[in-house]
Amino acid sequence: MKRLWAIVLVCLSPTFALAQQQVDLELVLAIDSSTSVDASEFELQRRGLAAAFLHPDVLAAIRLIGDRGIAVQVVQWAGVGQQASSVDWTLVRGPNSAARFSAQILATPRLMQGFTDIAGALEFSIAGFEHNGFSAPRLVIDVSGDGTASAGPPGPWRDLAIRRGININGLVILTDEVDLGSLADDIIVEHFEREVIGGPGAFVMVIDSFDDFAAAIRLKLVREILGLVMSQNSAAPQPIDKPSLSYNLPVMEQLGYIQSPANLDAIFAALADPTRRAILSRLADGKASVNEIAQPFAISQPAVSRHLKVLERAGLIERGIDEQRRPARLKADKMAAAVAWLKEFEAFWGTSFQQLDTVLLTMTSTEGEKDE
Repeated sequence: MKRLWAIVLVCLSPTFALAQQQVDLELVLAIDSSTSVDASEFELQRRGLAAAFLHPDVLAAIRLIGDRGIAVQVVQWAGVGQQASSVDWTLVRGPNSAARFSAQILATPRLMQGFTDIAGALEFSIAGFEHNGFSAPRLVIDVSGDGTASAGPPGPWRDLAIRRGININGLVILTDEVDLGSLADDIIVEHFEREVIGGPGAFVMVIDSFDDFAAAIRLKLVREILGLVMSQNSAAPQPIDKPSLSYNLPVMEQLGYIQSPANLDAIFAALADPTRRAILSRLADGKASVNEIAQPFAISQPAVSRHLKVLERAGLIERGIDEQRRPARLKADKMAAAVAWLKEFEAFWGTSFQQLDTVLLTMTSTEGEKDE
């Protein structure tokens, strides 16, 4: 009898929790159901999402990150207080479970219409991870929308998500239903970048219409599933100040979701030389001939010409014909490929610098104590 009462007391304890199923990823797919999305556009979202979970690339991505599968929830959102789970948390591990999940998406009707409360969508999605019966090393919210927030700012909820180790990625849909020009489109994208997305490796994808949703959401799912993979040494969520993250770029390239420029190696090889970097800095001020470029360097004109040929083969400069001078001009668009590749590690840099600041502060504090 005493043993029975002990079991009851444990079950009633606030620290008692049901066993959670371990998965490789918990993912919330928050789709826009606001008034600006008409019936046909919402249907494109729903069918595109359902089709994505039947696609071989998405199924391959799920298999590649582990054998435990992913837990997925679909959320519809609109105005203040208008959020609902349209497909509750479901384990997707292989073709059969993915097909059942896809069928659930198709069977669920549109649940609401209203204004654009992105903050409410994030709040609802964050809460969805609590007590969902799953546990994963990575938590991701995928929010799609075609406008900026018309209610409260989503930034504070984005910040809360980051503190809880939740990544938020965005899919911006630019529609031509109300043509406000390219400036308005830029404002929407900037709003998502500044106020909505967050976490290591967070990103925004932009499409021009709901017609592109199916292809975009498939690509986005693959990137979210494969893009950042946690260390397999621990099943527990890692603190965001201690990243054990690595980009699974080779796998994504094999699936065709990242096209690294064919000359990326040549670009980095060209940039590895300090003289060539100095030449590029000079050309950033305008075109120049070999004689003009050679003036600051203690090397011959033929040596400068050889450096220019390396830069030209990498696509970083071009040589024109201006009388007999053949001036070199900077081609900044090729350098953008290298910048884009490096930008993928921006989150890691920020965290590393924070860690360095902590070390320096500790060292300064220790030296101060010694002086006393």
